[in-house]
Amino acid sequence: MKIYLYLRILLIVIIFTAFNKSYFSQTANPGDKNEKVDETGKLVNRRVLILDFVNSNNSKDHEYLETSIPDTFPGALNKTRSFELLSRSIWREMLQNQKVQKSDAYDDKIAVQMGESQKADVVVMGSFAASKDTIIIITRVLEVSSSRIMVSRTKITKIDNSIFESIKALAQELSAEMKEKLPPLPQQVITRERVKYQQENGETEKPKSGKDPRDRKFSLFFDPGMAVIGYYVAQIQIPTSNWTHLQIDGSYIDLTAWKKTFGGSMTGYYVGASYRFMMTAFNKSTGLSALNGLYLAPTFQFMNGTASNDVGSSPLRAFSFGSEVGHQWVFRNGFTLGVRMGYLFAVNDPPGSLPPQYFPLLIPFNIAGPTLHLDLGWSF
Repeated sequence: MKIYLYLRILLIVIIFTAFNKSYFSQTANPGDKNEKVDETGKLVNRRVLILDFVNSNNSKDHEYLETSIPDTFPGALNKTRSFELLSRSIWREMLQNQKVQKSDAYDDKIAVQMGESQKADVVVMGSFAASKDTIIIITRVLEVSSSRIMVSRTKITKIDNSIFESIKALAQELSAEMKEKLPPLPQQVITRERVKYQQENGETEKPKSGKDPRDRKFSLFFDPGMAVIGYYVAQIQIPTSNWTHLQIDGSYIDLTAWKKTFGGSMTGYYVGASYRFMMTAFNKSTGLSALNGLYLAPTFQFMNGTASNDVGSSPLRAFSFGSEVGHQWVFRNGFTLGVRMGYLFAVNDPPGSLPPQYFPLLIPFNIAGPTLHLDLGWSF
C-alpha cells in the first residue's frame, strides 16, 4: 500500500515539474514587444520632453526655426493619445538659467540626463542646416531608460511658403512611428525607472504610495487560521529569482484543547518547504516582485510529535508531499496577504508499540487531503 502511495506522490511531482517547465518556457521570452501589462492591466502613456532644435550652421536668418520646428510636434503627438507631453518651457528656463547651452540640445548624453531629471521617458531632439533655398532637418527620438535612438527622420525641403507644411508632415510621420515603437508601459515599469534615477543621484524623493513591491527582499508570515486549531505556524519567504521564491515553514503543534473532540491529543513540531513559481511575475520587465502574484508550488513537510490519549502515548512522524496554488499580495507599505490551497499525501511511520486504533489523531496523517491557508505577514 505504501509503495502505491509513494508512486502516486512521485507521479504528481513529475507532472507538476513538467507543467511548470512548459509554462515558464513559453512565457520567459514574450518577444520584443514593447507593450506589457502590469498586474492591474493599467497602461500609462510615456512622458515626452521636446527640446529646441540646434541650428547647425548658425544661420541668423533661420534662428526662428530653432523653436518653430519643435513647436509643431505637440499637436501631432497629442492626436495619437499615446503620450504625455511635458512643457516646452522646461528647456527655455534651463537656457535662461545657463544650465545648458543651445548646442546641448543635440547631445545624446545630456538629453538622457535631462530626461531623467525631468522624469521624462522619451526625449525628442533635432538639428537643421539651412542654405540659401534648402533646409535639411534631422529629428531623433531617444528612449531615456535605454539611451537608444528609437526613431530617426530626415527631411529635405525648400525654404519657401511650403516649409511649414513640410514641417507639419514631418511631425505627423514622426508621431505615427513613435506611437508604434514607444507604446504605453505599465505604471510599475515607469515608476521603477524614476526611482532608480533618484537613488543613483542621491535624491530623497520617493513615491508617495510607498516602496515598490519589487524591492522587497523577504517576507515573514504567520497563519491565524491554523493558530486557532493549535498549529502555530511561522514562515519566511526568500526570492531566488525574478519569478521564483523559496518558502520555509516551522510550526509548534499543541492539540491538547481538542482532546475531547478527537479522543486524544498531540504535541510536536513540523518543518516544511515549498518552491513557488510565480505565474504573474515571470518577466522582470513587468516590474512585479517574485513575492507578489499568482503561483504554483510543490511542497514538502516533516512532522515529529507525540500522540496520546487515556490509554497511553506514542511517537508520531509524518512525511507529506503535495502541491499548492495560491495568490499573494504585497502592498507598498509592506503588509502582505496570501491565500493558498492544495492537496497533500501524508505518510507516517509506524506509531510504535500501541495499536493505531487507540490514536484517532493518526488517521489524518495516513490519507490524502486538501489544505487551505490564510497567510498574514510583512515584506521587507
